[in-house]
Amino acid sequence: MVGSTIAPIVGAALLLAVGWRSTLLIISLPVLISGFIIFVSLKDVREDVVETKGRGFLHALRSKNVLSISLLRSVMAFRMGVRSFLPLYFINVLGLSTELSSGLYSLLLLGGVVGPFV
Repeated sequence: MVGSTIAPIVGAALLLAVGWRSTLLIISLPVLISGFIIFVSLKDVREDVVETKGRGFLHALRSKNVLSISLLRSVMAFRMGVRSFLPLYFINVLGLSTELSSGLYSLLLLGGVVGPFV
């Protein structure tokens, strides 16, 4: 939560300093590099192991506990996805500046950092 609170501030600073294309490149590079390292370092998995795990996965999906947890995670993912559009709403609909929008968004996310302690 601390990272997702700081990210809008850093992203807004990068956006204002170097523009959206360079910001997208700067933010994407660590993910691309780590993904490439993981891809290269993974070993081949035998197909019979994959088939066995697949059957276990389908069997686990029949559990009511697993279905409840999956439903909860889907709702949480939707909430996180909707949250991503708040800065655009602040800028395009409410007419706030990029700086004010990122600061307000970070303030809203700060509740996720402080809230669990409270």
